[in-house]
Amino acid sequence: MHLNIYLSNNFSNRLEFERFFIDNFLFKNREDYLAGKFIDIYFYDIDSFKLDSNFDVIILDEYMINQISKDENIANSILKKLSKYNYQFITFIALTPNFNKLPLSKANIIKAYDIKEDLFEFLFTEITHDILRSLLGKERLNIFISHAKSDAIELAKSIKYFIDSDLKLSNFFDEIDIQNSDNWSEKLKESIKRSLFLYILSDNYAQTLWTKKELIYARENLKAVVGIDV
Repeated sequence: MHLNIYLSNNFSNRLEFERFFIDNFLFKNREDYLAGKFIDIYFYDIDSFKLDSNFDVIILDEYMINQISKDENIANSILKKLSKYNYQFITFIALTPNFNKLPLSKANIIKAYDIKEDLFEFLFTEITHDILRSLLGKERLNIFISHAKSDAIELAKSIKYFIDSDLKLSNFFDEIDIQNSDNWSEKLKESIKRSLFLYILSDNYAQTLWTKKELIYARENLKAVVGIDV
């Protein structure tokens, strides 16, 4: 999959934004590829908008908003792709509140115009979330937190608390989400299948039977896997 970035020619921070996407999303080596970065990134003017299955990011500054508003063909092409892919595979970065001039009520819009500090850190998190959500075909991402209870339970609880504070994410935490009457093995497998897999690599993680089973099952099902080395 490619990442298509659409910027207006008059966008004053164009070079800075291009560098941000290249540094954070461009495939550079095998490790980056495994981390989920894109193989190719292309930068376009909006009049070259493409109706394909690649992921698009459209930067909505005042010039871009005016250009889309005045060109019916561009606007219709964007709306056609939004409809075709159920409002996924396109994310808009709004750098001005005037984005509401466009008919984008159901679209994924990152409202960046009020972010005063750490803008690119904010954008990286938001864009990555939208990309993963589109690739997985989900309205809401679920995180499976795999941990050894003997030495990582407190960290796992802290991560769960952090995820719970983000309205875009949900999570699976076995102590809360599995009842005593449930079939543990089947419940874990079902949850891993529909989740991104986050494991806490503590000293006892590899020595625990259940965590090893969870990690093996996640890899067998080609789930996105992220590890935290503690």
